[in-house]
Amino acid sequence: MSRLWKLLPLEEARKLAESASFEEPPRERVPVAYAMWRIAAEDVVAERDVPDRPLAAMDGFAVRSEDLARGVKPRLAGKVERGSEPPEMRPGEAYEVETGAPMPLGADAVVRREASRVVGGLLETAERAWPGKDVFRPGEFVAKGEVLAGRGEVLTPYKVSLLLQAGVDEVEIYRVRATVILAGDAARPETPSKAAAYRDNITPIIAGLMPWAEIRVVGPLPPGPEPLEEALKLAARTSDVIVTIGRASVGGGDDVKEVVAKIGDVIVPGVAVSVVKRGGLGRVHGRLVSILPGQCVSAATAAHEMMLRAMRGVTGRSLVREETARLAEDLAVERRMDTLYLVSLRGGEARPLKWGVGLCRELARADGYVVLKRGAHRRGEEVSVVLLSGARP
Repeated sequence: MSRLWKLLPLEEARKLAESASFEEPPRERVPVAYAMWRIAAEDVVAERDVPDRPLAAMDGFAVRSEDLARGVKPRLAGKVERGSEPPEMRPGEAYEVETGAPMPLGADAVVRREASRVVGGLLETAERAWPGKDVFRPGEFVAKGEVLAGRGEVLTPYKVSLLLQAGVDEVEIYRVRATVILAGDAARPETPSKAAAYRDNITPIIAGLMPWAEIRVVGPLPPGPEPLEEALKLAARTSDVIVTIGRASVGGGDDVKEVVAKIGDVIVPGVAVSVVKRGGLGRVHGRLVSILPGQCVSAATAAHEMMLRAMRGVTGRSLVREETARLAEDLAVERRMDTLYLVSLRGGEARPLKWGVGLCRELARADGYVVLKRGAHRRGEEVSVVLLSGARP
């Protein structure tokens, strides 16, 4: 059997994908607000504590807990606004504060406004106070020296919010350029009737998995190796990541791996796992080439295994996320090789969905997938779930 059609054990394929090296994309420095969903090209480290001084964590009154412990009714000495310089508070005094206001120097606790009242200029409170009560400590939000985002990490909206809170103005990101090549016959509407019956439903999946890339779509290509070879060579000159869709199996005209091997090299020719088996990973002129089958379930799962894992060699970090769950039901795997099942996740349980290479309905319902070995699997068995990017926050 030709090496190009060899199916590797899953663990071997994953190791090859995560250890392969590729050309690094160009970098650019952008304002943090424009870095959302991009990939960090550097470790972003907090340069200062946030907050840099004690702040009130509740609307109320800043007090000395020692005064209240001794039964003292503090005299209201004023109010501290957010963003103002904190006054120095003497024993027996209290200051009105709002959430986020700096704590007066000498105060160590906040009593809530709804549990307190001011009578004759003196503060009366119905709650206890202790050092640190309802006070944000320096560095509680972000500590100086903390790594806020690591190289190769996708900057989600929540991560961008953290960077802004930490006072980061700009961040260096990778400008990842990607080309999606529609290579397979299924993607090519040869007649009006075929065009009406089939639409390219794989490219939206790939685009959704790559919000961090600038994507260009090429094709559908005409049959034959020459147009594919030309498209791959052009993509390798203009892109950092290349994704081919279709012509990845062993039928007539399925020549993507042969063409990749001719002008580059095939790193993973296939995986011995049902559904994802004909997905592959290659390299052309140093650029990552993710070779995907033309069916939605196969393409989406192969993209996780052969593209998102291999991003470690492009930007320094695999983009695959996994978590542990328990099988929600008994399952007998009767196929000759390991089998991939889409699953929904509820309450720490993974419920297998209907099996099939092109069941887009099940893919839309899935939160992730598991790979199970042949044989009987019992409810409650612990499994590793690869989370489908884009399936949930």
